[in-house]
This record gives sequence, structure tokens and C-alpha cells, in this order.
Amino acid sequence: MIEQKQVLSHTLRDVLPEAAQQLYIKVYEQSWDQYDPQRDGPTTREAVASRDAWNAVTREFVQDDATHKWHRKGETVTAPVAQKNRGAMGLLKGIFKRSM
Repeated sequence: MIEQKQVLSHTLRDVLPEAAQQLYIKVYEQSWDQYDPQRDGPTTREAVASRDAWNAVTREFVQDDATHKWHRKGETVTAPVAQKNRGAMGLLKGIFKRSM
């Protein structure tokens, strides 16, 4: 079995939900085990496994345009509530209020 740290880049670990990470690892390992250089041509084993794993993730998950978070297709994602008092002044007001 391939360790998760070897399969998932830091980027994928940071952006994909746990279920998508597990799917990626599962498909990556299956593709790694089934790799055939004669069938897959000059493409490396790692490239084939990564391609197959990413295709599996994008078949079941989608990235929300508003929140940029990944979720299962068909699930609804609510956008975060807009923060009031954005910017430097808003930040300073928030700090000031907490200190009182």
C-alpha cells in the first residue's frame, strides 16, 4: 500500500475534503497496481495513477465557484456570510471592541 503522504500533494491535502482524499488514494493505488507499460505507452506509472485518481475525484466532486471549496456533486454549499467592516478600519474596530 502506498502511504498517503506520497500520493497526495500538500495542495490536495489542503483543498480536498477527506472523502475526496480517500477516493483519490484508493483509485491511485488501484491504477498503480494495474499499470501496464505496454498498454499505457510512454506515460509513467505515476502520471497514469495521478490522472486516473484525479478523474475519479472530478466525477464525484466539484469545486464551488463562490466558496472555492470542494464538495460532492449534488450537495449544496452555502456561501460564507460577508464580513462587516472589511478592510483595515474594520479590523481595527474588531480588535478595539475585543479589548474593551
